[in-house]
Formats: sequence, C-alpha cells, structure tokens
Amino acid sequence: MPWVEQGEVVPDDIYCYLPGQDLVGPRGFAVSVPDDTMLPDFPEAGILYVDPEPTAVSGDYVLARTETGDLTFKRLIRDGGRTFLRPLNPHYPVQQVVDVRTYGVVKRLMVIRDFAR
Repeated sequence: MPWVEQGEVVPDDIYCYLPGQDLVGPRGFAVSVPDDTMLPDFPEAGILYVDPEPTAVSGDYVLARTETGDLTFKRLIRDGGRTFLRPLNPHYPVQQVVDVRTYGVVKRLMVIRDFAR
C-alpha cells in the first residue's frame, strides 16, 4: 500500500491543500483509496479526507492499523465486545481484530473523473 513507510502514513501521499479543510480540522489529511475493497462507494484512487482528531465509533469509515501491522481503509464495527473491519465489497471478508489503532475518521470522498477524448 503506498501510504505505508516504516509503520506510518507516508507524507508524499498526503495532499498539501484540502478544499473543505473545515471538515477535517487543522491536522486533517488526504490519502487515495488504495484498492477495490470499498467498492462500490469508494472507488480506487478516490481521495479520502481524514480527520485524525475524533475517536472512531462503530459505523465510521477509518484508516486503521491491525495487530498484523497492515494499514487499511475499512468500516469499523464494534459488536458485543468484538471489533471488526468490514469492507463494502462483498468479494472480501470481514476481518475480526483484537488490537487496532485508528489514524482517523474519513469525512469526505472526492472523486475526479477525466473525460478526455
């Protein structure tokens, strides 16, 4: 995943100017959707606006690191004392996690489509 370098979000993958910075606060950042696990709502290469300040709650879309060290973008689900990271694409499994660190809550998706001929 291009976001990861020595266990952290890679600065080169963070866009410098965020139109709509008010949604994500002064420490907000943006990263691109890395793969198709969150289709159909989040297309690959869409730009995610992430707010690192709030504590993630069940149902939030988050950037998270699992106990295996994987950095991922999924929907956080907490149910009956268990925690899951759920992709939207049904071709990928829901992952139960024991130890998860969230880097932020996704507040906006920006999709750019070029229609050049």
